[in-house]
Amino acid sequence: MPRLTGRLATTAAVAGIVLMGSSGFLIFAASGFEAKVFSDPRGLVTRGSAAAELIRWASSLDLIGYLLLGPLAVYFRERFKGDRFIGLCSFAGLIYILIGATGAVILGTAAPPLMRAYQAALGSQRDAITGDFVILYLIVARGLWQTLEGIPAAIWLLGIGHSFFRSNARIRGLVLLALGALFALGTVGRLLSP
Repeated sequence: MPRLTGRLATTAAVAGIVLMGSSGFLIFAASGFEAKVFSDPRGLVTRGSAAAELIRWASSLDLIGYLLLGPLAVYFRERFKGDRFIGLCSFAGLIYILIGATGAVILGTAAPPLMRAYQAALGSQRDAITGDFVILYLIVARGLWQTLEGIPAAIWLLGIGHSFFRSNARIRGLVLLALGALFALGTVGRLLSP
């Protein structure tokens, strides 16, 4: 089996990050470019079929984006295979990818039908659908993406950053250590917020 190259893994990861950014843009577009949707998703469920389709596409791009990070986790494991905790760090990277991809699948599968059902519903049915949509959004966005995935992401980035730093690639190491610290702080902040 041919070895994974750093260039291929990096190219896949950059493509993944671009797709994940595009996903965020599509979700923002689905909201009518209203920033409050990220703190209060109730307005998103009312946006109709076109917005539901944007959410479906955003989730698909996000899923692919997460999966394209996988080769990087495998490559780092090979590159730093002599490091003490590289297996754990690489496993944490794969767990981060799996959690993020799972969130994308859940949102892309469940949100569009709720948004379409809202358009055909009346009165109290709309209230129930809105409640279901908000719970779905909170589980995925705050539960999976902003809390749970932050733990393995921090472990992965801090570990890989440490390995780069030790191998005299200090700038790359510091950047990854800083990103890992941001994930850790974000997760702690989310856990401590109401």
